[in-house]
Amino acid sequence: MTGTGADFVLSAEGLGFDRGDRPILDSVSLCLRRGEVLAVMGPSGCGKSSLLALIVGLLQPNRGMLQCDGQRPTLMFQEPRLLPWRTALDNVAFALKGDGVPAETRSGRARDMLETLALAPEDLGKFPRQLSGGMRQRVALARTLVGRPDLLLLDEPFAALDMGLAKDMRAVLREYLERQNASAVIVTHDPREALQMAGRVVVLSKAPGRVVFEFAPEPAGSRASLGDGIGRLEAALIEAGTA
Repeated sequence: MTGTGADFVLSAEGLGFDRGDRPILDSVSLCLRRGEVLAVMGPSGCGKSSLLALIVGLLQPNRGMLQCDGQRPTLMFQEPRLLPWRTALDNVAFALKGDGVPAETRSGRARDMLETLALAPEDLGKFPRQLSGGMRQRVALARTLVGRPDLLLLDEPFAALDMGLAKDMRAVLREYLERQNASAVIVTHDPREALQMAGRVVVLSKAPGRVVFEFAPEPAGSRASLGDGIGRLEAALIEAGTA
């Protein structure tokens, strides 16, 4: 599925990317409507993270067309990547500095976002080394959302979290996306997470990655549809690993 126009925030046609003489992505075509969430799955090394880096502009494609109309695309990595010399509050507030937001406003918005993500008030002044892994990931998600991006690019953001915390953070993310009518591309290895977060899922083949399966479950939400979707995605992932 590809598309252009006001309804689309992202469109790629025949996208290719090489790292040196090694092809990473080959002839990838996909699109993303405004307000839509797309999950990207595939074997390790198939180019999922490279695709996000291309979308946000950290990498440049070697072939094909890529158009991103997001006004505030923001990339969140699996690792928190916090500034070690800044407190939790300052890490989040720092994300607003480049937007020219006044210091007092930056601090207030950062505090509100961290409270939304259930970081205790006594932890706001702690440095990353003083926080647990789950706390650091909450700070990273707060930093991602505080700038109110309209396009989120999420690279396995909850993979390292325990089941309960991951569930809570997915709920916060879903609420944000719905409230802001924001779009998102989520890379995940978890079929259940893909189906719970996204309205559409694409599976990439092993490198060089190309789209070999696309799935939009209907109706969404029921236990039966979730079970069917997981089975279909697991089968597609097995096939993608040998394609």
